[in-house]
Amino acid sequence: MADPLRRLAEALRRRGALWLLLQCPAWAGAFAHTGARLEPADGTILHGAQAGASSVALWERPDWDVTSIPDYERAAGAKPLLLVHYLSLTDGEPALRGKLKSISDTAARGRAPVIGLAFHAPVIADGRETGARRDLCREIASGAFDERLTAIGKHLAGLPGAVFLRPGYEFGPGGDGSAYDQAAYPEAFRRAVSLIRAAGAGGVAVIWHQGKARDPLSWYPGDAVVDWWGLSIFQRAGGESRSFAAEAARHGKPLLVGEASPRDEGSAGPDAWKSWYQPFFDFLEGTPPVKGFCYLNNSWTGWRGWKDARLEGDHGTARRYRAEIAKPAFLHAGERPPAPRFWGPAFDLAQGLTVAAAGENRAEVSWKTISVAGAAAECRGRVTWRPAGTGATDTQTSAAEERAGDTHRVVIGGLETGREYQIQALCDAGGGLTIGSPPRRYMHPAPAAAGGP
Repeated sequence: MADPLRRLAEALRRRGALWLLLQCPAWAGAFAHTGARLEPADGTILHGAQAGASSVALWERPDWDVTSIPDYERAAGAKPLLLVHYLSLTDGEPALRGKLKSISDTAARGRAPVIGLAFHAPVIADGRETGARRDLCREIASGAFDERLTAIGKHLAGLPGAVFLRPGYEFGPGGDGSAYDQAAYPEAFRRAVSLIRAAGAGGVAVIWHQGKARDPLSWYPGDAVVDWWGLSIFQRAGGESRSFAAEAARHGKPLLVGEASPRDEGSAGPDAWKSWYQPFFDFLEGTPPVKGFCYLNNSWTGWRGWKDARLEGDHGTARRYRAEIAKPAFLHAGERPPAPRFWGPAFDLAQGLTVAAAGENRAEVSWKTISVAGAAAECRGRVTWRPAGTGATDTQTSAAEERAGDTHRVVIGGLETGREYQIQALCDAGGGLTIGSPPRRYMHPAPAAAGGP
């Protein structure tokens, strides 16, 4: 028996048929755009990053190297659209103000903050952090942090553009959330999200982000309070990551790799690309539910056993990394692609979209505009449509600008009776951000005969 076949037979004997299913790229036609908040178009992967201490207060971690986002951008050859930030519910007022200002600066520069909201606090002894963490889930669930959560929600509501939030990120034994109380976590998550949305931040995309939990769904707060699923990849991407992505698809949720870094290999080792980076990009590009990633470009100084993951320097990893994210699938900051790309509906755009025949070869499309991250969007709506199954697209723009809550009405023409079309409503909300509905299928009917029933 050839070596590959012998290895496959041995793997099946040890791991069973389920393992084989998890290795198969059975994604063709299995995942469609879900219409989740801030979900990009199919085939698009949002490029994100965090660099050194850029989004962690220096007074908390003075031992971190101050690697800047521009350093990463020079190494990667592209500007990340997503920038990672962190908040703690026990931050003092000066620390909280500093972190919120950093988040505001990210949004003002046309980037989308991806905010990890910790459900734990550091343990302090003799005025210093011990490295241990204290769980906050029961306190959050009981209402102890309602005022702080409402204040954070109000701040996020006032930000322009797209905002992602990871409440209680990395739950489970493999990440920052290893201290979380599993029994209290789902209710803490639901309460935090409800308060933040009630404060006006209804357009923020909420990510349920696991950290190697043995049974992630036993931590699940429910589809109603979750927009995206998320996970971290610090070791070789494999069957567990693909299994979690498949479960996200079954729940109709896009997936964000919220934190990724080669902890065991580092970036400059001779086998780094083969061991970590190539499997990582294979996972991103071969797993349709994945719609974004955030690379942690850190030295990991002070983290025992973690190797330097920075891409700066003249080594082959950086060159290969640049070539990967230069592919058309990856969306970077400052790009305005010629083809419409949209971030999914924040409120009722998908539900409010209607299409009705308006003549033999015309139809009227109507929908409501929305707000993004709580801010009113004034925009000129447009509709794109194409016959189902073809790539030829037509576009019609509305005659007037509308504000959030108003109704757009656009008449499209050139339709053929008895033919099915795929229709999207879009709105350019400024700052390079295009929002809109997921595609809607519409069969153009024949008009009723004159004098007929």
